[in-house]
Amino acid sequence: MKRPGPVAVVLLALFLAWAVPAVQAAERMPNDPHFSEQWYLHKIGVSQAWVTTLGYEGIPVAVIDSGVDLDHPDLKDNIWSNRNELPGNGVDDDLNGYVDDTGGWDFVGDDNDPRPDINGEYSALGANHGTITAGIIAARGDNGQGIAGVTWQGSIMPLRVLNSQGQGDPNDVVRAVEYAVKNGARVITLGFVGPSDSQLLRIALHRAYEAGVVVVAAAGNAPDGGEAVNLDLTPLYPVCLDSGAESNFVIGVAAVDEFDKRATFSNYGAGCADLSAPGVHMISTSLFRPAIKAFRSAWSGYYNGTSVAAPLVAGTAALLLSMDPKLKPAEVLDLLASTAAPTSSDDAESLGKIGRGRVDVAAAVRKLSDRLATKAAATTAHLLPSPQGGLLAAAPGAGRPAEVRLFTPDGLFVRSFEAFPKPFQGGVSLATGHFTLEAQSAIAVAAGAGGQPQIRIFDRDTKEVGNFLAFDAAFRGGVRLAAGDLDGNGRDEIVAAAGPGGGPHVRVFTANGGRVGGGFFAFEKNFRGGVTAAVGDFGGDGRTQIAVVSGPGRVTTVRIFGLRGEARSEFRPFGDRDRRGARIEVQDINRDGQDEILVTPESGVRRQTAVFGVDGRRFGAFDAASLAADKPTFRPLGTFGAAVNDRPEVTVVSAGWQPLRFSAFERRYFGGVTVRRLD
Repeated sequence: MKRPGPVAVVLLALFLAWAVPAVQAAERMPNDPHFSEQWYLHKIGVSQAWVTTLGYEGIPVAVIDSGVDLDHPDLKDNIWSNRNELPGNGVDDDLNGYVDDTGGWDFVGDDNDPRPDINGEYSALGANHGTITAGIIAARGDNGQGIAGVTWQGSIMPLRVLNSQGQGDPNDVVRAVEYAVKNGARVITLGFVGPSDSQLLRIALHRAYEAGVVVVAAAGNAPDGGEAVNLDLTPLYPVCLDSGAESNFVIGVAAVDEFDKRATFSNYGAGCADLSAPGVHMISTSLFRPAIKAFRSAWSGYYNGTSVAAPLVAGTAALLLSMDPKLKPAEVLDLLASTAAPTSSDDAESLGKIGRGRVDVAAAVRKLSDRLATKAAATTAHLLPSPQGGLLAAAPGAGRPAEVRLFTPDGLFVRSFEAFPKPFQGGVSLATGHFTLEAQSAIAVAAGAGGQPQIRIFDRDTKEVGNFLAFDAAFRGGVRLAAGDLDGNGRDEIVAAAGPGGGPHVRVFTANGGRVGGGFFAFEKNFRGGVTAAVGDFGGDGRTQIAVVSGPGRVTTVRIFGLRGEARSEFRPFGDRDRRGARIEVQDINRDGQDEILVTPESGVRRQTAVFGVDGRRFGAFDAASLAADKPTFRPLGTFGAAVNDRPEVTVVSAGWQPLRFSAFERRYFGGVTVRRLD
């Protein structure tokens, strides 16, 4: 049972309202049926920001509140998961002090179920409060139901500190803050106020700030039948815990109306309120229990309060961090404050005391995009048909950090991860495939020249799930990767070809590093120019083979092999005199069910990619310019990266659609881009 303690946190920041104004169309429109009623998202420009980022599940937002409905249809896919904890075994696997905390913690009941408790006394607003907050931040966008959160694919870490009447113990809030920091939260939102000036909570929040966590708190509402509070004269907490401190470690949020005027109920104070956000006539997710009359609707409203304004700021912080996870809390606040829209008040006393303006998500995201040295420009000019879903993974060649970036098929940046630690800049080889029987494909990466010959495997959530050495640990020529199901067992194998300096080795591995087929030499054993490999179905019969091409130093030759090195065929793509070497890829560029072989010379002034059949028959050639031409003489279908010295663009060509192009990396980078599909 929960130990007895003082009730000093009172949920004051929410109440019901009854109207929703009309809204204008957004730039990126989700298909959620209640999105048209979310006027406040349009007001703060979230739909424009979604053109650049939808958020990232690797940026957890801790909702320290009255609990969150973990099974809610619009939230369940965005609930944080503690992957270091095994469920239901009664053991504290990750040694964080909490047993079986796979999805947050209930600090009121001291158990691992952070959902609202309605078995005892409750108020509807008290029980709903945390779920309302979570929905504003991260209701799953574009899923055809309910609403959209500020971040479509954010991660909510539910931490219950208030009972279902909206009351709680500051000491529980302290423990929840410490838990959030220890378990990787990047944003904390606090949607309540109270009179308790807790030094322990002040210390905990300051430590969170120092650890890189953005802390957002509601300014609070006027008491029932009373006037809004001037927090400079009558401070409330936690929003005022940093008042007078050297660092602004709590972002206090006041509420404004549709016209950016202070909402009459919103507390104010120059020393406590840092920003404003819409806080009137809002809808969100709510506790869904169909058998109980008070909780029969999964979405409800309309709500007024600073505790529905604060989650807009928290969600915006999560969007910014998804673009640049290295941002410090002070930098996040500066981005938000420096781009905020002007606000006003109807009374002189609160004028200038509701922060530095109303949050403008579009402006903040735009400013960060312009500032980032590794800007990922995106476009939604031409959306691909829905059957071509999934993600695109893009990896750089030499000359920049070894970062892999994921995009939607229409060029929207989703997330990135470090393939190999800094300062390595030798390039990344990339392959994707179903290396296990999991439904979703995974990503295999290997280092280019100068790196250890290690293959690392990451799941779709960019968590490393395996690694092994492809060649001797001393080899530094780089590893070139390909993937495909070569033995017909339903799982893709990983093909590793040795780069320059080593013999022309080709080896095949399972996802756990097990060797398949023994490996073979693609060319004469003393050749040291490097080999590039690809895997394709060249006969349209479902059986895959390995295609290789030689690097510089011998006549450029493409050879086709079976799993165990059985030579099937070969051809010289650029004639008998060409010794430049080449890179090779495989795609079905004419959608006839058979893969074609794409060969790009390693060097040359005007290097076009030539397309061949497995018998060496040439179909045509293209480069970045011809792909974008209005009337090209040859336009293959597929997804294409960039050659060295070309702009770092990914080009997607689909039948019946104009080519779509977007920059995968900063425009001044010319080291080449590899792109692979990830389903």
